[in-house]
Amino acid sequence: MNTVQSIQVLQTVEEFGSLLEQCASENSLLLLDFYADWCGPCRAVAPQFYKLAEEFHPRRVVCAKVNADHARELCMREFVSALPTFKLYRNRECVNTVVGARMEQLRTVLNRQAMDPSVVQIIQTDQPENGRNAAKILLRIFRDVTQNRLGSTNRCLKLSDPDLQTGLLNVPGAMECLFAAGYQEAEDELVLPENEDIDRIRIMMEYLSGFCEKQSHKDIPAATAAPSQTAQIDGNDGGDGAQPDNALSSLDITQTISWIQLLNRVVEPVRTISTYLDPQARARARSIIPTQDLIDAAALKSGCTVDAVSPRAFLRELVRWYKEDFFRWADSFECSRCKTKMQFSGTANPTAEEIIGRPGSVETYRCPADSSHPIYRFPRYNNVNTLLCTRLGRCGEWANCLTFLLSVCARPVKECTSNASVLPWFPACRYISDWTDHVWCEVWLEDEHNPGHFRWVHCDPGGETDQPLLYEDGWGKKLTYVFAYTVPPFTACDGRNADEISRLVDIQDVTWRYTRKFQEVIGRRHRALEAPLAAHLAMRHLAVCAAWNNALSSSFISSCGSQHPFSLAQIARETTSFLNPPAAPSERLPGRQTGSLEWRRARGELGSEEPTWRGSNVVLRPTPNELKQGSFLLRYNAALDIYQRPRSADNSPSAELTSRRLSGPVDCTALVNEAKRTGLKGWHTLTTRWRNISRKVEPDWHMVYLAREEGTAAEYDGRIEWVLDLNGTGYAVGKVSLFACMVCHSADSRAQFVLCSSATEKGAASTDKANRGVTNKTGDIDSASVVAVSGESDTVPGVACVRLTPGSNTLFQSTDFVGAKSLRLDVRLWTETQGSNPSDMAWQQAQLFRQKDTDYVLWPLEWNVELVREETRTARE
Repeated sequence: MNTVQSIQVLQTVEEFGSLLEQCASENSLLLLDFYADWCGPCRAVAPQFYKLAEEFHPRRVVCAKVNADHARELCMREFVSALPTFKLYRNRECVNTVVGARMEQLRTVLNRQAMDPSVVQIIQTDQPENGRNAAKILLRIFRDVTQNRLGSTNRCLKLSDPDLQTGLLNVPGAMECLFAAGYQEAEDELVLPENEDIDRIRIMMEYLSGFCEKQSHKDIPAATAAPSQTAQIDGNDGGDGAQPDNALSSLDITQTISWIQLLNRVVEPVRTISTYLDPQARARARSIIPTQDLIDAAALKSGCTVDAVSPRAFLRELVRWYKEDFFRWADSFECSRCKTKMQFSGTANPTAEEIIGRPGSVETYRCPADSSHPIYRFPRYNNVNTLLCTRLGRCGEWANCLTFLLSVCARPVKECTSNASVLPWFPACRYISDWTDHVWCEVWLEDEHNPGHFRWVHCDPGGETDQPLLYEDGWGKKLTYVFAYTVPPFTACDGRNADEISRLVDIQDVTWRYTRKFQEVIGRRHRALEAPLAAHLAMRHLAVCAAWNNALSSSFISSCGSQHPFSLAQIARETTSFLNPPAAPSERLPGRQTGSLEWRRARGELGSEEPTWRGSNVVLRPTPNELKQGSFLLRYNAALDIYQRPRSADNSPSAELTSRRLSGPVDCTALVNEAKRTGLKGWHTLTTRWRNISRKVEPDWHMVYLAREEGTAAEYDGRIEWVLDLNGTGYAVGKVSLFACMVCHSADSRAQFVLCSSATEKGAASTDKANRGVTNKTGDIDSASVVAVSGESDTVPGVACVRLTPGSNTLFQSTDFVGAKSLRLDVRLWTETQGSNPSDMAWQQAQLFRQKDTDYVLWPLEWNVELVREETRTARE
């Protein structure tokens, strides 16, 4: 699906330099998100980053991402050691760094540094000379204020001043710019308080200066147009596209810009729908669909004659053919020379040849084995005529092409009039756009449970039909906006141009058909914009229905039956049906089936098919003796399947604490009995939660380890979590050491430990520390040592995180968690299944704590945490 801007992924210093130079020349800010795929906080805040990118795009903020594992040289150059890190650049210089997933802090920085909406209005005015003159007046005022401060004669501006009367009042945004700088109204003048924000004024001056220095005016993207300029949508002359000014009158400037962005996004798919009426594309589609074969298959499965096949039965066969035989999923791409799996490297401008297919973006992929190998271009086409040829794409292309085929497929009839030789299988269909990044279809069908009554039936390109709660209950999506675009009847569109056809496309907010969680969804929507949105859609309904009534023939209406979908009455009935939540599904709905496992997992759309979490939410808390000794030590032996907390009691054998290996003879029976007595027997006894993990004993090899449960499919991972909580003890975390044994026996098996802190009093690692970088002995950024920092939220459990993988250095005396009040240790075992055919033994190939079954003296897990009294730590600082 398309967004306001494509997010480029930078991999080299050269790409960064080029983008930095481009932004400087365009007077834009550049925001970089340094992330890693393994970093939980990075994944958790990724959707918020995309929302910020969309929100601040009109204010000339260009956003890009940098994968720290793939762009180590760039990370070193920009002194990035903590993830996620957000860096903001203006005029080729870094002006701000936000370390961690502190999205509200990042929003505050962007609001301060990005172009103020008032400046946006000045720059995009339809009278450039007046705008440039207003900018010069504002610059003169601001320069005097910043240079002379309290002695400035421009701290008090008379409203009768000719500059204000003729130079500012007639330019949209100019007076608002003064208010944004801090000026306040006082009777007949504007006064700047003594506590003015000089830095903010200087930032506004930079943007105004850049505007004045331009030799030729360059418009800001259409999404930032003022309300009066967007009264016509898609070529409309008022009617269906006019904005409800009365509903917008209560919105401030920022909300108005948000409204423009929302409305432009709402109407964006209309142009795509209008391409469905291309006669050549319709003829080609009908020639491609194996209609008779599908009818025969539907008749066989339904046990009826071909003449008695129902539209619903035909729909099932059409979707099956489309998924299995016609369209291909664009999962991954191979290098044309060496067949290596290619990596996404960003987006590019379309070529002249690609433009014909109306691509929303053009993705580019590079060969990781050899950068000289050809780059692969993947245009995300929107033109259905082009998609009929390529037959390749992801959910956007899949739903677009399927909706088109549904709209054109027709069934020959024996008794036909001279004006019509075919009847449509489906009187109407819709293209559905979900703003959490998915698209599907709806088809007008007779209700199976209420014969004689028709309704809109959900149809996903992946094969699921009439399961509207699939995305929320099955995939686990958190919906916001879901809009339906009704394909107008062909008989109403003949002889019309694209603009005229676009006026016949109705738009309906169908979010409420696809959710039972009304309050949660409302909380995720722009509440201030609900009224203008409802008013806009109501006006469009009226205009579209009027156009339908004028264009539809009586024969077409009669062919649709007693309930035809192209009527205002039907729209009203549908809207009324949304007042009550849909019933819960009678059976468990599946997670997403299309796309690679890692892609689906990254999107959080696997649903409830993954192994469920188990455990009793055990939280480890230090004993009085551990607090007294200032140390918490937890270790585990897989051979005996026991934990030990050697410092938890007064009689702790201190001699045994200096090494992971016990010295002298060991009475294993005594150790096991003691563990049973103290509740330390069994690997799961001290875990907060776990899933898909079991202890494996190999009698023939005399080895013991933890792995995923036997026979588990490769796509399901195994997880264990331990939590140490110091809240209420008067102590905080000091230095932390962690030793953990991990073994991977295949190229596609993976294991990792991630240790995260939370509630650090000083917050995340300081910017100064982050700028110093974390390097290994060779001086390169060590991806296994890079710290991930997040904000405190329900969705992001940690503040700082560090990762250990097989072969990485042991975490020793780390100070990254100093001041934390709790620690969470998370282990994950999984298989990289993308582009490979994993072994049936994949569940066994990633292992934890592997050791001989007679090795009672070695502890393959050892977690040591220094406990520092809080007043002592404060005194040190």
